[in-house]
Amino acid sequence: FNCNSFTNDVVGFLTGNSIPDFIKDRPTDFLSTPFGAALRPTIDAMYRRPSPSAPTPPVPAPVPATAATSAAAQAAPNPQLAAQLLQAFASQAGSSPALANTASQSLTAPVHAITNPPAFNTFIKNHRAAVAFFTSTTCGPCRTIEPTFERLAEEKGVKADGRGAGFAKIDIDVGMGNALASQWNVRATPTFIFFLDGQKLDELKGANANELRTQVDLLLFQAFPPHPHSSLSLPAVQALSLNPILFSQVPVIDTVLSKLSTFIDSATWPTSTTPTPSQVKQSLTTVVAPYLKSRFSSPPPSKPPSATPAVLASWSQATTALSSILPVESLFPLVDLWRLALLDPAVGSWAATAPAPSNPITIFIDKATTTLQQTNSTSNPRNYLLTTLRLLSNTFATPLLSQT
Repeated sequence: FNCNSFTNDVVGFLTGNSIPDFIKDRPTDFLSTPFGAALRPTIDAMYRRPSPSAPTPPVPAPVPATAATSAAAQAAPNPQLAAQLLQAFASQAGSSPALANTASQSLTAPVHAITNPPAFNTFIKNHRAAVAFFTSTTCGPCRTIEPTFERLAEEKGVKADGRGAGFAKIDIDVGMGNALASQWNVRATPTFIFFLDGQKLDELKGANANELRTQVDLLLFQAFPPHPHSSLSLPAVQALSLNPILFSQVPVIDTVLSKLSTFIDSATWPTSTTPTPSQVKQSLTTVVAPYLKSRFSSPPPSKPPSATPAVLASWSQATTALSSILPVESLFPLVDLWRLALLDPAVGSWAATAPAPSNPITIFIDKATTTLQQTNSTSNPRNYLLTTLRLLSNTFATPLLSQT
């Protein structure tokens, strides 16, 4: 219980609504940090309710006036002492990971503490499936079943996809909890009430952990029934492979380069173009070809080499020049070489982060899109388009590239 939960109770009492979750959860967020986890035992000790059997603490003896004055002087704000305390708490949190994890898990568990009827009505309205745990301070079985309830809240709580149940804890001795218990005819604790679409579905009395888990599973089954097709026996469909279809055929590298060199020699190159045709061909024959031959040799090597940044930079520069000068129907040998290279995870990872102007995949897609939009084109880009489709299929060889 804190100022935020008090404000939430007041808002619920006056308006029937609640404060935003990002405000209501701020104390939880703080206590989930290492520093907050270190302070948690101290805070619990300050606010823990005394056990009925615990002895009454002795009343402190009166403090003389002079001693009180001295104590007040010593209790004056001391920034240096405060900084030392903060540092000590931080050090304790960093050196006690188990303590931090335990506090974080217990604090971030999806259990809603509810103390008034309006907040409870909002809770069951906002959750398709909801479980309400009515407890009390002096209830021994409640303390026994509470760890099971919290574990169920962590396991069966609302997930990112919206499936799951909401879990609420109502202490009938706190706030308007007694009125809330009367509203739902709760006469003993622990009592669990299960709601579906805001309507009471079932009720469980007593600390029966197995029955509680069964009832929660039944509630979730009714709230989120499995798709009827999931119960069908479809071995042929289940046997289908989900692996991507890749074009891994290895052409004769020298033949592909010879064809590409013929296109380079027949093209008209501007005098100011960099790199020059001879530099492009040298890059392809002395840098790209050795890499492809060593990686895709027959038989395959036990540890195939990966493309280095130097190889990719030189090849990318040559690709940018060729794509700006050669006609689209003459680019399919170059596309085919990149199609093969994309089977290398190093090339796929590089292509996933390479900037668009020098990224071969972006260049080839733009060329294909422009070609398809030209209705009066006299060229025959069929080979280029088919090879580009095969290249795009090979992008699924690298998960990082397939997700971009």
